[in-house]
Amino acid sequence: MNGGSFTERQMAWLSQLAAVRRVSRTRIYYTEEFKQATIRRYRNGEHPVDIFREAGLDPAVIGHKRIERCINRWKDEPILPPTTIDDNPITPRNAFQESQPTPGKAWDLLIDNERRLDRIEARILEIEKKIEDGSRP
Repeated sequence: MNGGSFTERQMAWLSQLAAVRRVSRTRIYYTEEFKQATIRRYRNGEHPVDIFREAGLDPAVIGHKRIERCINRWKDEPILPPTTIDDNPITPRNAFQESQPTPGKAWDLLIDNERRLDRIEARILEIEKKIEDGSRP
C-alpha cells in the first residue's frame, strides 16, 4: 500500500480473496461471512492480525491500522449463527482456509512478479526512448 491507496496489482490480488467482496483504490469491502467469522474468532481470543493474515490479507500490504479499525467497527455488531455451504458449517477456523492460497508464498510470488514487471517496463521505456532519439536499442 502506498500512502493509503492500493496499486492496480494489489487491488487485483485482493479482489480474488474469498474474504473480500470488493476493492477500491483506498478501501476494502469485506464479505459478511468474513466479518462474522473474524468477530467470532476475535471474541474467542485470537489476534486480529493472525485472522486477517490467514485469510490472505497480509498487514504488510493492507496495513495494521486498517485491521484495527475493522475490529473496532465490527466488534459491537451482533453475531449471526454460522451459515452452511453444501451442508458444511462455516466455523471460525475453516471459513476461508480451503479457497485461499498460502499467504506467505503467494505474497512472495506476487512481489517477485511485481519486481520482474517493473524491470520489464523500465527496459521497454528505455528502448522506446532510444528509438525516439534515433539510436539502436
